[in-house]
Amino acid sequence: MKKTMKPAWKILLFSLLAAMLTAAGCRGLPSGPGQPENQQNHTGHWAHEQSNLSPDPELIFGKLDNGFSYVLMENQKPEGRVKMHLNADAGSFHESPEERGIAHFLEHMLFAGTRNFPSGELVKYFQRIGMKFGPDVNGRTGFYNTTYDLDLPRGDKKDIDEGLLVMRDFASEALLEPGEIEKERSVILAEKRTRDTPDYRTFKETFRFELPETRIAGRMPIGTRQTIENIDRQMLETFYHTWYRPGRLTLVAVGDFDPGIMENLIEKRFSGLAAKAPEKPEPEFDHFDHDGLKTFYHHEPEAGRTNVAIETLTRTPQPADSREYQQKQLLSEMADSIVGHRLDRLRNEQDAPFTRADIYSGHYLKFVKAAEISAKCDPENWEESLSLIEQTLRRALEHGFTEAEVNRAKKEFANDLQQAVKNAPTRENGQIAGQLLHHLNAKRVFQSPTQRRNLLQPVIESATPEKLHEMFKNQWAPSHRLVLVTGNADLAQEAETGKKKIAAAYRQSRQTEVQGPDAKDALAFPYLPAPSGSPVIEDRTKMDETGVTRVRFENKVTLLVKETDFTANQVLAAVSFGHGQSSEPQNMPALSEMTDRVINSGGLGKLSDDELSRVLAGTTTRVSFDVEEDKFVFSARSVPNETELMFQLLYHYIQDPGYRQTALRRSARQLTQKYRSLSHSVQGAMAIKGQKFLAGGDGRFGFPGPEAISRVRINDIRNWITPALSQGPLEIAVVGDIDEDAVIDAAGNFFGALPQRRDFRESEPVNVPDFPKNREIEISVPTRISKGLLVRAYPTTHIWDIHQARRLSVLADIFSDRMRIRIRENLGASYAQGASHSPSRAYTDYGLLTGYAVIDPDKINAVEKAMADIGAELQANGATKDELKRALEPTFTQIREQVKTNEYWLHTVLKGAGRHPEQLQWSRTLLEDYTCITVEEINQTARKWLKPAHAADIRILPEPGDADNGPPEPEDQ
Repeated sequence: MKKTMKPAWKILLFSLLAAMLTAAGCRGLPSGPGQPENQQNHTGHWAHEQSNLSPDPELIFGKLDNGFSYVLMENQKPEGRVKMHLNADAGSFHESPEERGIAHFLEHMLFAGTRNFPSGELVKYFQRIGMKFGPDVNGRTGFYNTTYDLDLPRGDKKDIDEGLLVMRDFASEALLEPGEIEKERSVILAEKRTRDTPDYRTFKETFRFELPETRIAGRMPIGTRQTIENIDRQMLETFYHTWYRPGRLTLVAVGDFDPGIMENLIEKRFSGLAAKAPEKPEPEFDHFDHDGLKTFYHHEPEAGRTNVAIETLTRTPQPADSREYQQKQLLSEMADSIVGHRLDRLRNEQDAPFTRADIYSGHYLKFVKAAEISAKCDPENWEESLSLIEQTLRRALEHGFTEAEVNRAKKEFANDLQQAVKNAPTRENGQIAGQLLHHLNAKRVFQSPTQRRNLLQPVIESATPEKLHEMFKNQWAPSHRLVLVTGNADLAQEAETGKKKIAAAYRQSRQTEVQGPDAKDALAFPYLPAPSGSPVIEDRTKMDETGVTRVRFENKVTLLVKETDFTANQVLAAVSFGHGQSSEPQNMPALSEMTDRVINSGGLGKLSDDELSRVLAGTTTRVSFDVEEDKFVFSARSVPNETELMFQLLYHYIQDPGYRQTALRRSARQLTQKYRSLSHSVQGAMAIKGQKFLAGGDGRFGFPGPEAISRVRINDIRNWITPALSQGPLEIAVVGDIDEDAVIDAAGNFFGALPQRRDFRESEPVNVPDFPKNREIEISVPTRISKGLLVRAYPTTHIWDIHQARRLSVLADIFSDRMRIRIRENLGASYAQGASHSPSRAYTDYGLLTGYAVIDPDKINAVEKAMADIGAELQANGATKDELKRALEPTFTQIREQVKTNEYWLHTVLKGAGRHPEQLQWSRTLLEDYTCITVEEINQTARKWLKPAHAADIRILPEPGDADNGPPEPEDQ
């Protein structure tokens, strides 16, 4: 469905707090049912058994005699792989006041040693069979559920059985060794520090205001410092045995396996599972009630912007899933989308006070029904932004919607349903499994795209302005209003004074009479005729080894085409030109960032971004712009039956990009807001100053400051990209579910008939950044948040020495794994650490192998020494065969998958291959080259590039006296 997400800042924070929030969900997907009061939401009770909706017929549901449940789906994308999740109906909501954080602590402990996988062995085991810790194996703790993830590299009987053995150990065989508890305690405290941000602090305080006196408001999954410091083995074991019982566990498996074999193996592994402690009743959600006008103010001076919001929240259990519920939700989402379009249109106007606005309605957290309209703005614009969203909301409530607005929503929602059906044959395991988990935990019926289209298409067709208006009024029916202002707006020293100002501004806005929506003029696209003249193909070559067809038109436009069956109903394209960020003038360090945003939000010369969205309603094709390191790129995502439209859009963007002053002003405000936020965090300091330091002070590196941002003018952007856009060589790459001849014809009609362009030639010389060998820098950050960041970087080389670049990538993986063991597991000094290699595409002999760690500032010396020792030891003594195997096996798995994706072929092989034809060989040598890597080669690479005397070190710490441990933890509920 049309995506109408819960406001982005809350989605981000919910994901940080609880990666598996079971009911927050997309607005575009109805939030689903709840359950009767006091009913335990055991995941083995299937929602379709209490619904008039039928589940996807491809699903296999099962339940063992002990209550353990499973749901399976056979799927061949990616080929040979199996996505597996163990979902425990146990999260932070189930903790007692003394246990706050124990569900998350237990999740960590399951990776720290089980009966069949002792301490330190589980991650190494996964690596040896081709899995990478994080992407392929991980755990997530939420309010209601804890989920353990495995992405098996193979779906044969042996690998499935071993994967199920791991899951069986997670279910009941944790060792919970005291020594491992102490080590993990330090890691969890480091994770708590890592997750501490101004947005997180704002979320916690807002949550307590929105859901006062409820248990869940005091159950952040990360827990409280006091509890984390006092958790012991007995506490962990009690929670484990109480809540990880067979009836609360569900296995989800999606992938390339034999369902009969899978069911037999599940029976073998889990039939003997038994509860080890008495069952406890499901905790109550608690009652909350809002009445009248209530305001909330929370000041975070380190935030980059201000958020204003108007909300209603009621304690309303989600209805049981049904045809009627889904249909009503759809109408509500359509109404929200219309108001969302109005907000977008306002944002694009010249004097709009906000930089972004959103609207949402639906259920989340099982017992909360909410509606919210919100905006992001500069602090001085909070009153005007609040007034504008209040009046936008009231205009919709009082006057409803126009026929044209409803028709646009109908086209968009109908197209989304139809595209989902077309995409279904090649949906990936992870996408299906993730949706399955969401549906199971929300007690929703998981249906196929075809079932959902058949259910909802008639509702879309019958939608009227009156129906949508009625649904919208129903969502906002509660008589109370919550009005919130949070972020960097400094309203008053005292919160109560700030709240009074907010109330006064809201009441003042209510005095303004609102008019009904204006009728919009009809718009036309395309408005530019195709070029006159006939395209002449100079050369057409089929490269049999790769399946790529290269076409050279006489006007010096190059086209590379690859027809694939990797993803049904997907077409990706890119038009590349110029030299990108590497050509940015040294005296204009914000030009790249501003150009990227202005072109993306400026629409076309004769159609604003909002107008372009209107004329494209009901279509799938969209175009975006990127300033890459070595080129400018217009990228398109499309579908097979919109090939002509895709080339029309790309042609219009090339011929008539929208250089709009409104987009310039909005982009400057957005980037300034981002800079303010970055300037108060250690990671932000790395983006602003650290990256520039590693480039020897080169102005093309590092995030630009407000002064540089404010200097950029529309003519600067136009003059920078126009010569390459209008005269330089153009490269077009298209890959996906296409008809090759149709693509060549369309490309010829729109680009092959353009006036003659310059041919490819050697890139103009650019200044190469000067890496600061054997230098260090310490950066102080004005922040209350007590965390530091250490970075150690080694100079390497560019990507065009692909043989060396691949070995440096493997070396970085080995470096990263040693950091995980030494800094995270042994020292317990960091939750977020790792290493990577970044070879340059634009600068000769420039690249970085970089290690980083987010740390407790008090542990900076120990971590700094550990990081330096890892590099020195690898340089002096090299890696082991086992380390190489554990680095390479996940890489082989990744390679086998990525070469069967359109994204790989477009972005790695085809895009830019006109000027760098060597890229076309990369796919042919990729697996073989990595397979040939030896320990001696890695050790030679380490000896050459990890020289201690060449390293540069960055220390980023809070300014002395600024840091604190955050606001007080919520009171026990």
